[in-house]
Amino acid sequence: MSSTQRASDGQGTRERLVNLDLLRGIAALMVCLSHAPFFLDQTGHVVSWLAIPALGVGVDLFFAISGFVIAQSLHDLHERSGAYWRAVLAFYLQRLGRIAPLLWFVVIVTGIVTIGLPRSFLPWADLMSAAAFTANVHFGRCFAGAAGCGSATLLHHTWSLALEMQFYLVAPLLFLIPVRVLRALAIIILFVSLFVQRPWQASLGWAFRIEALLLGFWIGREWSSRFAWRWPRIVPALSVIELVGLLTVMALLPRIMTGPLSGVAIVSVAIFASWITVRSGLSPVLLANRFAARIGQRLGAWSYAIYLIHPPIMIAIGLSGLVQQFGFGGARAVSMVVLLVVAWWLTRTIGDPAYRAARRFTDRYILRERAP
Repeated sequence: MSSTQRASDGQGTRERLVNLDLLRGIAALMVCLSHAPFFLDQTGHVVSWLAIPALGVGVDLFFAISGFVIAQSLHDLHERSGAYWRAVLAFYLQRLGRIAPLLWFVVIVTGIVTIGLPRSFLPWADLMSAAAFTANVHFGRCFAGAAGCGSATLLHHTWSLALEMQFYLVAPLLFLIPVRVLRALAIIILFVSLFVQRPWQASLGWAFRIEALLLGFWIGREWSSRFAWRWPRIVPALSVIELVGLLTVMALLPRIMTGPLSGVAIVSVAIFASWITVRSGLSPVLLANRFAARIGQRLGAWSYAIYLIHPPIMIAIGLSGLVQQFGFGGARAVSMVVLLVVAWWLTRTIGDPAYRAARRFTDRYILRERAP
């Protein structure tokens, strides 16, 4: 490969990372907006109106991005290590360093803060399932009507992290499958999922929606193989206007397709999320304005912390009386400022250092690369 081609590939990778950060930031804001009315104001028309679009589909956008990044990460680690098992071990340690420290910190702080409250408010099972990455099973059963859950609003969002960590376990096996076999497997799973009824946030099956993760992973495998498809060379780059339109359709699908069509809604949302992810890889940058792009990048860098801490912070703001004093809009503005500051601090002091430590360890002792 020529030096010009390597430089071009490096520039393309940086542009994709910028776009993925932007998408992560957008997904985080969507999830926060979807939860804000319920955490800050339990009554009134605001809840009714803001609940019309299912902005929680930002989680599915997270899943599609994660699946794509997982495939890319496994490919890169395998290229660097030259050995499958070393690449897998490095992958697991790096993912654990990225996800676990921040999650465990939030779980511990939540447990300490609520220690004086009745155990019926936040049972031990809620804390343990969140920390052990089994929250999708625990809260999925609770949403389906099983007993044993406390304040589901505090930690129920950790179900998505549990599902992602569980997908990490099978991703290395999927990496061994030839791309054409993975393509067929993804199509079969999507087809079957169309006919499986999974009410939105009301069933155990809903908490195991792997469609976006699988599609993102498949796209990442295709991308790593330099795109066997021809269409990326002729499809135009994703524009901001088109992105807004696609996200709007995604958010309306779960409200329109209910009951027997809930499986169709979940599959459709996964397809839209994956389409947005792969199209973002064709764009030089989704936001042409540098200032706006920089803000999007920052939100993307803090998106994991934002997602982790937004329920407890919004609940605390809601209980503080700010809603009655400043109204829903004022309380939401305060909650977003507090959320961004805390997310920045957590990312800087815990999240990024833990991930960098995991990267340094795997580079030196598993991939056997020495720092210059």
